[in-house]
Amino acid sequence: MENNRKYRNLSLSAYAFGYGCGFVMDSRVEAFGLQNMTLDDISSIALAHNLGGVEIPVDKYFKGKSKDIFENYLKLLNDSGLRLIYAFEHFDADFFSQIAPFVNFQNGNFIRVKISNFYGGNRFKEEIYSIDIQKFKEEIWRSVDILDHYKIRVLIENHQDVTLHDIFEFINEFGENRIGINWDTGNSFPSGETVESFLKKSVHLIGNVHLKDYRIQLSEDGYVMHRCALGDGVVDFDYLVAELCKYNPNTPFTIELGAMNGREAMINNELYWHFTKGVDMEQRKILTEFIHSKAEYNRQISTLWEQKSNPELILKAELDEVTQSINFIQKIIDEFHEYHK
Repeated sequence: MENNRKYRNLSLSAYAFGYGCGFVMDSRVEAFGLQNMTLDDISSIALAHNLGGVEIPVDKYFKGKSKDIFENYLKLLNDSGLRLIYAFEHFDADFFSQIAPFVNFQNGNFIRVKISNFYGGNRFKEEIYSIDIQKFKEEIWRSVDILDHYKIRVLIENHQDVTLHDIFEFINEFGENRIGINWDTGNSFPSGETVESFLKKSVHLIGNVHLKDYRIQLSEDGYVMHRCALGDGVVDFDYLVAELCKYNPNTPFTIELGAMNGREAMINNELYWHFTKGVDMEQRKILTEFIHSKAEYNRQISTLWEQKSNPELILKAELDEVTQSINFIQKIIDEFHEYHK
């Protein structure tokens, strides 16, 4: 079915529902049976808000299952007018080769991948950082023929782990036709960038955008990023939507939201910056001043999950945050298009 929805370039990520989908497991007795949100539930929410698609980690949901199960899911999405944005938690050439024939979008063929799995941008603490980069590179080389055959572009996410410098090195090695950027707006900061500097350096390489916001609180070692609904944090969405849409009006956006646990970036440690390559002293100063100007003082910020609140309250708050975020970003998109009629 052709996607004629008003917000056809706006999708909803399963990771907006980290609690409901069970990505953060609650072992308490009172949570039993509550963390059971399905892919159909996510699609229903997307349809109810006139969105154009959903983004899910396909390896988490379908790796090891029959091709028929995956094809049936795709058919259900297509019949409802939704598209699938393919996310990979752990890029594996063998599984990718099975999925590649199905990757097909109205606005181009791409998948979202992340390289490592740590948080806060504290690369100096993570030996696995360099190991994961090398392993990922090997998997991409194994996949080159498939990428070229199906004309699929791998969009690397700035997942609080790799920097733009790292992604640029992959692009230099494999080419822009194979590698691009999945920009997570909130995660600009732990890669040493502001929203403005990230866009300035890479707007021509961005193929998909995760819309994420954070509230920020200073810590002894740097700052902590706290999950919030879009518009309640420090990201200037009016600016970034306008800049991206002016560059490419068909830019795909995905509402994702942050993790249930706050993430600390230890920018007061000089080793942090030694491992954050591609960020000069001037940009470091700009980011640090931005963080200090936006930080919230004299209050403790934490999610209901961190407060060990009632599971039903956590579920409700999560859905409320997603609904608020959808309404917020749709209003910005509407205002942008109204202004540029």
